[in-house]
Amino acid sequence: MTYENKNKALEYKYFENLSFVLRRFIFRAFEIGILFRGSISLGEYIDKGNIVLGPAVFDAAAWYDKLDMMGIVTTPQTTTALKSIILQAGMNENSWLEALLDTHPLKTANPIELFALNWPVFFHLNIAINNNIGTYWR
Repeated sequence: MTYENKNKALEYKYFENLSFVLRRFIFRAFEIGILFRGSISLGEYIDKGNIVLGPAVFDAAAWYDKLDMMGIVTTPQTTTALKSIILQAGMNENSWLEALLDTHPLKTANPIELFALNWPVFFHLNIAINNNIGTYWR
């Protein structure tokens, strides 16, 4: 999946929107019994029909199977970029709700700090929906 950021000044909002879609996707997959994992990368790419190539694609491809749990992590390069983006947005990376910065279980021997998309928050939101507490997109 690719998502083009057409305005560098709104990079944080683009990532926030993309992470919402991906978090919801992971949650819905879990609801129907599919355990999904992968990686996300920010950067340059070329998207021509059925062909998607570029540094961001290669970065994500190198990390899509490294996670040893269900979910989506950012690549190390993207983690560094997101820390900068979050700081520029005037936020703290540890208080960001879309993703959790931590050493998540990886298949490799050396754990590193990465963001993992916070998809379990949808359990709470689904309970609210089922109990008619508030309104939420479904």
